[in-house]
Amino acid sequence: FFFFPHLPGPLHSVPIKATVGVARLHTPRSLMAISFSCKSGETVSKLIPLKNAGNIPIDVQLKASLDCFSVTPNALHMDPNEESEVNIRFSPSVIPQTFEDFLMIHVQPVGPDYEIKLRGITEAEKLLAEVEKKSAKGMLACNKRALYWGGVQPQDSELQKLVLHNSFPYQLPIRISIREPGSPFEVQCVGEGVISSAQVVTIGPKEQVSLHVVFTPSATAVYLNALDIHDTTHNKRYKIPLCGYGGTSCVKVLNVDRSTDEQGFWVNMRDMVVGQPTVLKLTTHNCGERPAFVRVLCCPVGDHSHALPKTRASVSPDTFILPAHSMQELQVLYHM
Repeated sequence: FFFFPHLPGPLHSVPIKATVGVARLHTPRSLMAISFSCKSGETVSKLIPLKNAGNIPIDVQLKASLDCFSVTPNALHMDPNEESEVNIRFSPSVIPQTFEDFLMIHVQPVGPDYEIKLRGITEAEKLLAEVEKKSAKGMLACNKRALYWGGVQPQDSELQKLVLHNSFPYQLPIRISIREPGSPFEVQCVGEGVISSAQVVTIGPKEQVSLHVVFTPSATAVYLNALDIHDTTHNKRYKIPLCGYGGTSCVKVLNVDRSTDEQGFWVNMRDMVVGQPTVLKLTTHNCGERPAFVRVLCCPVGDHSHALPKTRASVSPDTFILPAHSMQELQVLYHM
């Protein structure tokens, strides 16, 4: 305070407040040095118990210098006799190495600072094994590049098979999934049940696994999707395109009679004259839901692998597209 004889009182006053007590933080003596061990790319953590052993509230701040060490939470408020825990994580990301650091603990108000030694070691043996694994020669092979379904009746199912082969000298975990869920495609791993979403199948060294892809269309439409195959060991992804048609064509020949053995049909050519062509007219009807590509051949009886020469028998038209629910008339010329 500053007083002057000619002034009635002090120039200014400052309020003063004092807190009686001690700021003290306790940690177990066994944790004054903490060691970690893991391989590169992994994370390990340890919990450190803290206790406010003083008789006044304190604010604690915690920090490590190296990026491979982190602490959560890095700040907390503690009342007298309150206990809490902090989590210290070690996450190395480089070649085998030993990391040393200190966890700095700063206590306010006017509290002492604490240091806890941190030591982290990357496991060289595991890292070398990973390096050897990734450098080993081999491949993940599939016997199909794409899967196509020419036409499946709605609500019916049709499956196709593909095989994955692991030529590496170690097992491969493979994540398999249909790219767009909810589509009419479903993948099944033989012997392991249905895989309806992304799941992992393990293929042993030099072994193979069979997959069934089931197509069950719900309507007359074209469906496109893809089978995703993810080699998690080498972080490689493969795509098998899937294409399926819902609905089928159904072509019938009208005005013909079924043979007695139920193995085919026949038609009466009526009177035939040697040297003159006999004309026969037939009608084809597509009673299905999708267009049909139709090709007509005249073959000898019992031999469907060879066509008769056109000088003997011919059909017009012999190749055509027959839309759904439509008809096409055919003219057959036969020469005796």
